[in-house]
Amino acid sequence: LVLLDGAVQRVTLGGLDVGRALLWKAGGSSEAQTVVFEARQALPWQPCHLRVTGGIATWLRRGADIPDSWAFPDDAAGGRFAAEFDFGSGFGSRLTTELPSCPVPEGTLALRVAEVGPDGRTGPWLSIGPGSPYL
Repeated sequence: LVLLDGAVQRVTLGGLDVGRALLWKAGGSSEAQTVVFEARQALPWQPCHLRVTGGIATWLRRGADIPDSWAFPDDAAGGRFAAEFDFGSGFGSRLTTELPSCPVPEGTLALRVAEVGPDGRTGPWLSIGPGSPYL
């Protein structure tokens, strides 16, 4: 059980603070700790239902703004996605697309996709690899 009183205040950090190393000192502690502010709550959600059919990868976009559905209506931002392909030497060959689909190059052993946020940061990756029935 932790009892918090009015002395506890929420720190206000913004987009300019992302990636910045900040010194934090908790009450009762004599030493400060360095913590990097990542603003993970502002990252796009991980896509879902990634599969490859006929040489085309497709996936669905997800997000908190439509809690009862996986399908997004047409919105102004539209969404931007990054796709990376592994040909046996690790992921590379990044492709950026505005659609939740992309062509899969011949010889691809694994594929991963992520949504790119308005600030340019990439959200969590969703991958399928060798042996997957969807690749």
